[in-house]
Amino acid sequence: MKKIEGLKFLQKYFPESTVDCTFIRDEQDVKKLIHDKNFYSEGKLLRVRGASKIGSELNLPMQTFTSLKDIQKFVKAQHKQNKHLEFIIHRVSPDYFQVPYVGTLAVYNNKISPSIRIELQKVTEELVASIDKGKRPRDWESCLILDYEFLSRVPKILKNDNVDIASLKRPIVQLYKIGEKIFSIYEKKGQDIETYTRFNIYDSGDILLDDHRSSESFINKYKVKKSDIYTNNSRSKSVLNEMER
Repeated sequence: MKKIEGLKFLQKYFPESTVDCTFIRDEQDVKKLIHDKNFYSEGKLLRVRGASKIGSELNLPMQTFTSLKDIQKFVKAQHKQNKHLEFIIHRVSPDYFQVPYVGTLAVYNNKISPSIRIELQKVTEELVASIDKGKRPRDWESCLILDYEFLSRVPKILKNDNVDIASLKRPIVQLYKIGEKIFSIYEKKGQDIETYTRFNIYDSGDILLDDHRSSESFINKYKVKKSDIYTNNSRSKSVLNEMER
């Protein structure tokens, strides 16, 4: 499952918790949006992310705009370098980036060792400023890792760098329930799959889902095993920090 397919999955099953998405293929699609007076409202940010049906989606271009005409120029320039690129536009408020935590919800549909893992990362202004320069949120150091082996509702705490878990109880419970639903969806389809869903946690305790993919999106040569992702409390090089946002 790649970026666009994953976002459509989130829109279908978790519409109230998923970031706004508009999918475009080329400049002509952007021109149509320019003429649509209802598409853009003043004060909104237009977050644009590259996607591709062919090859890896690791480190594809992304940028934030306030003008559709600037997006049109961006799409044109990117297509000169890679004709296979497609794009997603997220219409978000400036508050989209103003979050205390982001993270990954990993769901392992594995018959032998089914599990859910929630990983959080603290957000700083410096880290946010570095996103479009190549240091993606998945590269940030994790501050909390909760592991729900065999879908247990009581997690093992694999890492906790001064995080007040009690204050995050509501979003963590909500994320676990989303993980359960994701597991159930793939289980009914008979799929043995590892999926990774990116999310934001806001000061209000609300969450926003903005990415859902499997390893095929960014690694084509081999399948990453759960045992390769973490060893005890240390974070090893893995799909969780190689996926681009």
